[in-house]
Formats: sequence, C-alpha cells, structure tokens
Amino acid sequence: MISWEGSFNWQAYALTGRPDFLNYLNTGDVTWDGLWEFYRQQTPPQEAVRSLTRLFHLFLSREYDDAGCWLDPDGEICARLRAWAAFAQDTADRVPLKELQADRAELVSASLVTPLYYQAVYLVFMETTVDRQASAWTGGQRVPVVPAARELPDPEERRLPVYHPGATRFTHLQGDPAWDAALNSLITGQYRSWNTAFAAHLPDPDHEEDWTTAGGEG
Repeated sequence: MISWEGSFNWQAYALTGRPDFLNYLNTGDVTWDGLWEFYRQQTPPQEAVRSLTRLFHLFLSREYDDAGCWLDPDGEICARLRAWAAFAQDTADRVPLKELQADRAELVSASLVTPLYYQAVYLVFMETTVDRQASAWTGGQRVPVVPAARELPDPEERRLPVYHPGATRFTHLQGDPAWDAALNSLITGQYRSWNTAFAAHLPDPDHEEDWTTAGGEG
C-alpha cells in the first residue's frame, strides 16, 4: 500500500481532488496510472475521484485531438484509456458508472471535450468491459443475462456507434449460445446508458458536421 500519512504531497491532493494535482504530474512525481492504483487502495471521497477523472479526460482529449482523433489501438492514448476503464470498473461500487458517464457527457456539453473523444472513451471502455467478461467466462464465471437490456434503442435514437467485438475476437467462445446471450446483454445494457448520457449533452445539431468528421481533411 502506498504510504501518504503525515506528508502533504500528491496523495493529499488526490484525496481532496485539487486540480493543482497537475503540478505533481508535470514534475513526474506521479502518473495517471499511479493515481488510479492509489485510489484503488484508499477510500477517497467520490467527488475527489470524479474531479481528477474529469481532469484526466480534459488533458487526454487534447492529445486525442492533436493525434487527429485517431485512436491507435497500440498507442499511448488507448493504453491510458484502458487503464482508466479498468480502474472505473474496479471501483464502480464507489463511483457509479452513471456518474462517470454524466461527467464525460457534461464535458461535451461545455465544449471542453469533443463528441468524438466521448465516442473513443465509450469504445475503449466497452472493449475493456467485454474482454474482462470473456476472460471471466472462459474461467467458468457465468454472468446472468439481464432481459431488460437485450435490445438496442431504435436506430433513430442512437447517437453513438454501437461497439461489438467482432466474430474473430473470441473464437474460442463461438457457438456458445449462453455466451452470445450474455454478450448481447452486456453490449446493449451499456450502450443504452452511454448513449442516453451522450444524447442529452450533444452540441447544436447545426454544427453536427464539425464533430462527426474524424481527423479533419487529409
């Protein structure tokens, strides 16, 4: 466990969610991955976690924009999002997913991150979630299907691209109808909540072309 008692350093800033936590990041005293691990080991106030998570996405979204809104699956941006997604899932009992979704969507509404970045966060979160469920399923841990979440919204209500792992990602699970049902339940249930939050905070539809064109003109 990381020791922090008695020292006013980055850990103290992390526990209060102070934005000048960035000073410690900039000097290399801590990394974002180090922050997530620290939060796993402590019981910080929910608002502190949400505050610094918002800060994380603000800064990562700028890197994503600078990269032309291209999510390289082997790149640093994707790796950072996966690490955050794993942390968010590990601590969902402390900071509910709906709160994190609302925070991301509100950043879109305030024009602090782009809709394309929100989509990238959703896609990486889903990939991480599905990979974890597939690993648990392979290990014998079955996840019950949630009947109410088995259907996607009507197409006209969808504002996000629907994530699906594709037929070749888990070839060892092909032909397992129970897995197919569990996967469908997970994808549709998660999609509904991410899509609902996103749709509620979309920018002016008159400017839709500005945020649906990934990477600009090449």
